[in-house]
Amino acid sequence: MFNSSTFFKKWYVVTLEFLIVLFSGFLIWNSEQFQEILSPSKYWEQKVTELETEVQMDHYKIKKLVVQLQKEDLLYDIDRIEFKDNENSPDFQEKLAKKHQENKDKLKKQIEEKTRLLVVHQDKLNGALSHLHTVSF
Repeated sequence: MFNSSTFFKKWYVVTLEFLIVLFSGFLIWNSEQFQEILSPSKYWEQKVTELETEVQMDHYKIKKLVVQLQKEDLLYDIDRIEFKDNENSPDFQEKLAKKHQENKDKLKKQIEEKTRLLVVHQDKLNGALSHLHTVSF
């Protein structure tokens, strides 16, 4: 006789196993190690392209921070001139100078961090380029 509860339990288990195998296969197929073994030249070309983009973005981010630093200096000069004749000038000038220095220090720290990150990305790019040349020849 046909037992529907047993049939559905088996069907559920088989479907679950199939989905697990399918998902595992997808993860393996898209893994970097598998792609590197399957097609090393294509893998390293993609890696070089990704790293070149990261290096380029790092350059843009550093330039943006340098512009912000220059902007901070200009704004400080404008504020100092604008509030030069203020009656609370000494206290205000000190607060303004302190705030300006804090902003400058923060921007300089960000520039240093982005520069370190740029160096790391450039090292990775150089390594990827050497792998690409090794695989290509």
